[in-house]
Amino acid sequence: MPVAFNHIGITVSEMGSSIAFYEALGFATGEVRDLRIVDQEWMGRIVGFAPADIVVSVMTMGQTNIELIEYLEPKGGTTCPTDVNDVGSAHLGLEVADVAAEHARLSELGVRFRNPPLTIPADVPGFGGVEVVYGYDPDGNTFEMQTFPWTEL
Repeated sequence: MPVAFNHIGITVSEMGSSIAFYEALGFATGEVRDLRIVDQEWMGRIVGFAPADIVVSVMTMGQTNIELIEYLEPKGGTTCPTDVNDVGSAHLGLEVADVAAEHARLSELGVRFRNPPLTIPADVPGFGGVEVVYGYDPDGNTFEMQTFPWTEL
């Protein structure tokens, strides 16, 4: 049985721009940054193809860790962005104090969003009054920002 949540892994095309993007979202660079794992047989055994040469950076927000992985060899395909209704797609959900303000701030930095922020109708069970917006990282991976009316940040 698992004892704790550890991280979410996100494959990226270029580490520098991805780190800058996730820093803009509020993540901090953790202990591991730009760790190059090259010519290591064990890595190929873990991921299932050899050689598997990668660059890894771990970023943190509170107790949440994301592991950014750039494959140097073999380079992966460009199947991203998957759409939110595609099997296998995932998104990173963030709670923010003010969705509209964060949308404006990130838009100024050139971040792309699926639509403008909206507020879910009050009569929707469990989600009524939540402000929400979906956006994309530099590779088209989806992130979501939400403001919950019942949470004090």
